[in-house]
Amino acid sequence: MAVDCESPEEQQRLFAALSAEGTVFMPLDDYGFGPCGWVGDHFGLTW
Repeated sequence: MAVDCESPEEQQRLFAALSAEGTVFMPLDDYGFGPCGWVGDHFGLTW
């Protein structure tokens, strides 16, 4: 699943909420195609 955010602040807030009690696979960063991250939430879904 993916989430398209309106601002960097929204992206940071959602990333923090989804990663709470979950797993961060890729921290928020610019990987050459814009800022993104990869997280598994506490239900096991990856975003």
